Amino acid sequence: GREREMRPGHLADKESPPQIAGPAVPPSPTPPSGSEAHVVGERKREAAAMVRAIQTLTAQKAELQRQLERRHVAEDELKNQRAEIERLRAARGDFKQDYAQLRSASSLQVQVKEMSSTIAALESERPKLLRRAATAEQQLASLQESMTSTVQSYQKEILQLRRSQAGAAQGPR
Repeated sequence: GREREMRPGHLADKESPPQIAGPAVPPSPTPPSGSEAHVVGERKREAAAMVRAIQTLTAQKAELQRQLERRHVAEDELKNQRAEIERLRAARGDFKQDYAQLRSASSLQVQVKEMSSTIAALESERPKLLRRAATAEQQLASLQESMTSTVQSYQKEILQLRRSQAGAAQGPR
């Protein structure tokens, strides 16, 4: 805030400064003459000016002490705020790690769900594939049996044809 302007004899916080008495003038047994009265009046004015100056300085000192105390309080508050900022930075780092782990865990959960659905689909397809494999094995066995039978039949036929060619080649002589 804006500091109050200090004026002689004015106190910002209504504290009363210690009163300082001016120089004691011993009472004279005879009334002072004109020039002595002038000197006494001048001394009283000087003493009053000094008292006002001391009061002003006392008030300024008190104000400076209050400002110094406010500064110390502000410095302590600043230290506390800096410590809090560091604590928050550390907490933010921890939060970032926790968030990254949470995202990683969430990602893993999504992957597990996807794998579970893939496994379920594959397991439902497995019996179909087993039936197809069994059918294919039966067809293969049947085809092999048919091929074996056909090859044997062709081998017999080839043998008969060779014999008949060999007999025909020996016959007309």
